[in-house]
This record gives sequence, C-alpha cells and structure tokens, in this order.
Amino acid sequence: MHLSISNMRAATLAVAMMALVLAGCHTVPLGDPEKSAVDPKLAGWWEADTPGGLMHVHPYDKHTYLVTFYVYELAGDRIKPQARLAAKAWHAQVAGMDVISVEVVNPEWELAAGEKAAARYAYFRYKRVEMGIELLPMNLEFLNDAKTPAQLEKKIADNLQNPELFRDKDPIKFKQLPDGSKEKIWRVIHAFTAEGAI
Repeated sequence: MHLSISNMRAATLAVAMMALVLAGCHTVPLGDPEKSAVDPKLAGWWEADTPGGLMHVHPYDKHTYLVTFYVYELAGDRIKPQARLAAKAWHAQVAGMDVISVEVVNPEWELAAGEKAAARYAYFRYKRVEMGIELLPMNLEFLNDAKTPAQLEKKIADNLQNPELFRDKDPIKFKQLPDGSKEKIWRVIHAFTAEGAI
C-alpha cells in the first residue's frame, strides 16, 4: 500500500503498523502474558518522534496492556487517517533482550484478514531511553518458519546479532505526552471517527 507521508521516519512507523493491519503477522505468541508484569509508568499517551504516530497504553490487568496505535498523515492543518490498530501487549524477555509481544485484537480483524486471521502476533525489541521508549519491529518473514513458541524463542535467541532479525535499522521512538495535551490528542481521535462522532 502506498503511504504518502513525506517524512521517512513517519513512513517507517506507518509501515510497521500497517504491516500488522494488512495481516503481516505471525501465528505464534512470544512469551507468556500470565508471567508478565505491567509497568504503570507506561500508561498514557505517547507520540512518535516524527509526526504521524500516536499510541495509547492502558494497563488492562496486572500482566497485559491494551495498546491503540493511530497512524496518520499531516496535510497542512488536516489529519488524514492511515490506520488504527488495537492490540493486547505484554513484556517478554529472550536471551536478555526485552521484547514487547503484540496480539491484534481489532474486532474487524477476522473479516479483514480472512484466511490469515490466525496470524495476529508481532514482536518489538523494547528499550526505555531518557526521552521515552524505542520499539524496533522484528522481521516476521525471517521468523516465519518458527511454528511453536519454543522454536520462535530459540530462533530469536540464536539470531540476536543477525541484522535480518529486525525489519529496520532504526527503532520507532515515542515520547510520553504531558498533561495538557488533550487538545492535540483529541484532534487525532476526532479525525479517526466518522464525521467526528464517537
């Protein structure tokens, strides 16, 4: 799908998120969400380091998050929606690497994905940095031959230094939006609703 976003970093974010929306996912979960623990500091709204990406993180229970991604294009003062993705997410660790495992939960997923509906998982290397967080999407095509969680974890662990493990060289960076950003957030949400109605 063509994304008319001029900024390449924004395009990277859009490609990573659109890959999930277009069923570019894996059928195998990574890590056990029941053994994960949420970080309350991740709760709230996060903005990509370049225009075009907004993320909301809600601790759903003690183990998992409900994460909503909004990918959009800025055209002057207008916000043009590209994709919205809802996902269950949890922390995992593979060979000392922190990972966020994502499971698409959009209600329309099975209708949109068709025969690929079972492929709803994706994985991101996760890092806390001074200015926020970094997510580096893993290359799901490279991991596609892993058919069980154990095989998946082994393949990742065996390829930590292999550049093919990741889709891109540069991570997607997010900074947490401070209190007082309600108007900015609302403009994006408003653009994603039919005629501005919730």
